[in-house]
Amino acid sequence: MSDQDTSNDRKRSNFTRRQMIAGVSGLGLAGLAGCMGDGNDNGSAGENDNGSAGENDNGNGGNNTPTQATISWSWWNQVANYPFIEDLNADFEEDHPNITVEYNGIPGSLDQYDQKITAQVAAGEEPDVMKLGAESTYATLAREGRLKNLKPLIDQDDEISTDDYIGDFSETIFQPDEDTIYALPSGAGTIIMYYNTQMYSDAGWDEPPSTWDELRNALADLKKNGVDVPYFLSFSGSASRMFWNFANQKGPGIMNDDYTECVVANDANVEALEYTINLHDEGLLKYSTEVELQNYSRTFGAGNTATTMGGPWVYADAKRNNNGDVAGSTTIPSRTKGGPSGGVYTAKAFGMSQNPSDEKAAWELQKFLGHGKGVDYFVRDGGTGLSFLADDEDHPAYDEVPVLRDHAKQLKHAKLQYYGAESTAIINTIVPQLQAAQLGNKDPRQALEDAQEEINNEVLG
Repeated sequence: MSDQDTSNDRKRSNFTRRQMIAGVSGLGLAGLAGCMGDGNDNGSAGENDNGSAGENDNGNGGNNTPTQATISWSWWNQVANYPFIEDLNADFEEDHPNITVEYNGIPGSLDQYDQKITAQVAAGEEPDVMKLGAESTYATLAREGRLKNLKPLIDQDDEISTDDYIGDFSETIFQPDEDTIYALPSGAGTIIMYYNTQMYSDAGWDEPPSTWDELRNALADLKKNGVDVPYFLSFSGSASRMFWNFANQKGPGIMNDDYTECVVANDANVEALEYTINLHDEGLLKYSTEVELQNYSRTFGAGNTATTMGGPWVYADAKRNNNGDVAGSTTIPSRTKGGPSGGVYTAKAFGMSQNPSDEKAAWELQKFLGHGKGVDYFVRDGGTGLSFLADDEDHPAYDEVPVLRDHAKQLKHAKLQYYGAESTAIINTIVPQLQAAQLGNKDPRQALEDAQEEINNEVLG
């Protein structure tokens, strides 16, 4: 991506488009399956994570330049990420020769990372800059006021503005009030529908279904054509994937506007849950408990199902199984023709310690990771997916991995999967009730009413 003037006369990253495409061509499918999630059934609807190209800090931040400093940062770590991280750190240090970077990767699952970061903050041992899951660690630490308020730093820096990001920044959880910003968003993760183009074509579908009725008809045709698992739905923490995404197409959603009341048991949500259950009852959809691999991403990658919902790791698994050429993708089918696709997205952000070892140096790294060239690394090699930066709507990475373009398209329709300070508890209360209904142990409406009552009386009460 070449340098070009933006509407606010700031310079974008100095990566050329050719360099970007060259980087994407080796896109780290391990990276796609990495930071965005490995496809294990251990997350919520939008387990996924994303990123893209940002603006270049282009030097040392003017008057904010520290003299000499060593700063640390942390991110969820995998072996596959090491070359990517090393290159990112080297690039930052080349632009900032007076700053040395120490990277403290935390291995294990994303949940283990969140737990470790939370414990480090509680003990006052956190890194200067840290990756935060917006719907989990960030929400908790921001609520407790345990992060640095970045608003004064943004206000006095002419290289960055909240207007550079998608949408109204004040409406995201990154700005709890007009005087407080605890993090910069570094990536968004959306869920889209993946379909096996060969299986669909053999069943008479050269184009993917775009509505609920079309999806049901396509699955019925797939079954008639001998496909054993027309649609695969995970059945553990992710059992609600279809529900979360369909719930945002109509009705009041999960919570009221100020997150003080759960409204999940509304008619639109009951209809969405009934739809998925009916697909299962008609033999058009199978749960992970009913198939051999018990993992939606690997099942799709192996060619054992025609349809599923997931993030870019689904495409990564298809590539690993030499099925990438039949891994088609599309936005989530709407209730009616031309209706909203809806969906949810999850977010990753970078926050700063309340007491960084060097505030000026930490701010330069914070900008690099959440606004500058670091964001390019996350979309090219880190598999974090989509950028929050408004200038990245047509990122060069989408030319090499077209499924990312569908993920970006979905982001325009999706809502942040955030339900207030108790988001995690709310999700964990709803999921078991969804599973009870899916297993036929509860009426769908009763299941959602029970979840709503428990959340309002116990989680929020």
